[in-house]
Amino acid sequence: MRRGSSERWTVAGAIVLLVAALSCGGGGSYSTSTPTAGTFTPTPVPGTAGSSPPATAEICSCSPSESAESDFRHAQKHVGLSGPTGQDITVSTVLGWGVTANLAWNAPRTGLETQMFHIAHAYLHFVWLVAGDCDIHMEIADTPDPNAPRMVVETPVEGVFCPARQTLQQQLSARGVPIRTSGFDLQTPLPVDVLGLAFQDYNHPRGTNHVATPWEIHPAIINVLPQ
Repeated sequence: MRRGSSERWTVAGAIVLLVAALSCGGGGSYSTSTPTAGTFTPTPVPGTAGSSPPATAEICSCSPSESAESDFRHAQKHVGLSGPTGQDITVSTVLGWGVTANLAWNAPRTGLETQMFHIAHAYLHFVWLVAGDCDIHMEIADTPDPNAPRMVVETPVEGVFCPARQTLQQQLSARGVPIRTSGFDLQTPLPVDVLGLAFQDYNHPRGTNHVATPWEIHPAIINVLPQ
């Protein structure tokens, strides 16, 4: 495992993130008695149906093209973060997690999904603004190898995540990487830091064929690291 949380997530930044999450109604309560068990009571933010956003849509005013009801476990993934820090892991850690088959469409968060995790260093390979729910879908791997197995991390469209979306857009734009509905494959993967809640999606084609697990960090805050 790689450490380094304190260097990249300052106390001030963490406090701002937590206060914003609570004040916007996107947060939840989190408690745990062991490192592998906990309870999480989310405050879901309903989705809003609308038209598919153009590639140049303002990153915080995207209008989902699909209803919340058509999205798998929408209420469970569209929540705020439950704290300012998380357990340090790697992409390989997530790739090794077991998968629960046949989760119900609205199954509540349980087990690993109630916990915050931090990936201190990974490589961003693919970015996609998903028209259906306006989440920013990103594929990361442990190495810059374009064929390395990947996992998905996503930043939702809800207002509590607007500052994080704007910061990410600025960081990527400065490096020539757009966030658009047609997706963008990075020829030179960028190092990133990820903080968020674990989430198990269902097994279906999504993103590129390099995605090797239905486990995600969702919702997630992504920070591009210096190269």
